[in-house]
Amino acid sequence: MTSRFIAPLLACWLALAASMPCAAQDLEATVVDDFISPSELKTDAGLSSAFFVSRAFVGVDYDFTQRNELYDQNVGFVELVNNFYYSRVQLNVNLTRFAVNPSSLRVLSGFQQPAGQIRTGNNMQGVPLSRLGVEGSIYGNGTQDSGSRVTLAWRALQLMSGSHEQEFGATYEYKLQLPKDLGEKLFGGVSYAYRPAQGRQSFNFGYQFTPWADDRGRSVSGGLALGFEIVQGDWRGGAARAQLGFTTPVLIQPLFLHLVYSYAGLQTNRIGLNQLEDKSHEFAVFLSVPVFSKITSPKKP
Repeated sequence: MTSRFIAPLLACWLALAASMPCAAQDLEATVVDDFISPSELKTDAGLSSAFFVSRAFVGVDYDFTQRNELYDQNVGFVELVNNFYYSRVQLNVNLTRFAVNPSSLRVLSGFQQPAGQIRTGNNMQGVPLSRLGVEGSIYGNGTQDSGSRVTLAWRALQLMSGSHEQEFGATYEYKLQLPKDLGEKLFGGVSYAYRPAQGRQSFNFGYQFTPWADDRGRSVSGGLALGFEIVQGDWRGGAARAQLGFTTPVLIQPLFLHLVYSYAGLQTNRIGLNQLEDKSHEFAVFLSVPVFSKITSPKKP
């Protein structure tokens, strides 16, 4: 492959390696943006390359949350994320392992018990122990300045309670490159997730704004999100969330440090059966590093 093909693709790889935690509508605060517009994988001659990248993430998440679930729980996690891109198609396969901090274990029964509901167990039961995810995405006909994609997802989870569940989801996302005087980029979308075992449907909307980024991979972002859900036919207000993030390279360029703060609040009369609190101050610290990457020679898609 000639240097004129390598340069834009290496720039694409660096942008992915240094990417920020996603818009606040995603599954967790530690989910990192993997959006690459098809135009970024094309040469000036209109030829496309296939791009595969595997990344590892390791870190801790204090006051861990998932979408509309606030657990009052601290977790550690290790994740391997594999992405394959070609033309307008993206395939993501990821595996995550969680560990809980025993000192943050809390008993649920008797705490802010809603009328007619029996709360038993502890705040660890809904936290995942491991998760396997497969996601397929189709990108729209965007440019390097803007783009969109639709994603379908399947996840298999083992919870700390020992139960096994599946989750099905769909997401629509858009990404806009902003004029320099307004910031770097705007990234947002809407998502839907369904857990058959719980009869739970979650709906979330959010966006992320990146006001500053530099050529070294450092960036600052902020986002807002709002969710609601249907559980066994009962409509519930979800979490309203505000999120701040900072990313910077550490020691060597491929190793990046991510810091994320996320505030989430729930309606107090809509606290779930496995939750202890109606608000959270979540703080995540984690590292990301590319494990393997491969770029094929450009060809017609």
